[in-house]
Amino acid sequence: MSLSQTIAFATLLCVTYFSIASATYYRPSRPTYCSYEKPLPIQVTEEHIEALNDCNVKRLVQLRTDDFIFYFPRGDVSKGRAGALTTFTNLCKPFPEGFRGLKLTIKEAFLVGNTYNVRWVISAPFFEDYHGADAYVTRGFKMAAQVTTFDSEELNFTRSA
Repeated sequence: MSLSQTIAFATLLCVTYFSIASATYYRPSRPTYCSYEKPLPIQVTEEHIEALNDCNVKRLVQLRTDDFIFYFPRGDVSKGRAGALTTFTNLCKPFPEGFRGLKLTIKEAFLVGNTYNVRWVISAPFFEDYHGADAYVTRGFKMAAQVTTFDSEELNFTRSA
């Protein structure tokens, strides 16, 4: 093989190698918040709100991690899936024992890492609209923690059921 053939062969090998390498490792850059793909914490939170509005206790509990922790106003804490089961079972009882029929609507929200911070309003036929906020901390496809301002003792039950 002549020197020119050797150089041509080496050039062809290099071009082939770099073409394959760049095709394999090149990932086009795109923003995290594309319209067709929501960040995972937002998806988990939307799933939670849909299940809450449907009072689907099984789905609400399945969305939690085993070590889930729920912080309430006045220092109350609920831990684990068992705590979530008790909390959501009580919440989803028919009025006046619970609040079945409530509708939580997001008014404003922003994402910080894996925590979705939401300002919301809850409406129901048996109490005046109630405004509050939650911080939903996610881990993978599950909710690991929730901090809420919801305080049932602050509800104004002036509407008739």
